[in-house]
Amino acid sequence: MTDTVEQWQSKAELHYRITVVSFGLLIALLILGQFVHGFSLTKLGMQLIPLLIFIPGLIAKVNYRTYSWLCFVLLAYFTAYVVELGSPLRHWTDGIGVTLTVVMFVSAMMASRYVQRWQVALREAQV
Repeated sequence: MTDTVEQWQSKAELHYRITVVSFGLLIALLILGQFVHGFSLTKLGMQLIPLLIFIPGLIAKVNYRTYSWLCFVLLAYFTAYVVELGSPLRHWTDGIGVTLTVVMFVSAMMASRYVQRWQVALREAQV
């Protein structure tokens, strides 16, 4: 299947948007979770800093490595939410957290793939 540059760009843009929306929702959920479970600035910082590192790459949105590394970091959030979801002390935020991390993982993974293919198609179109 040989998609055109515009088709790869369109697919990359769609998954970029899904990634950014779920990224924002995950950050909001982490902040909300602090108020629900008892506020701790240290815990909030430990939860947010790994995600905030990706903001410049998501704003630039042209480097597929940003999405690949985001997927890697999301595995830690997914693991933490699944452990909490299986705990007798689970909270409704844990189920939403699992859903958001899965959606963001899949969309970031697809965005990474489509950005790579878009860049290859651009190079081939220039030759």
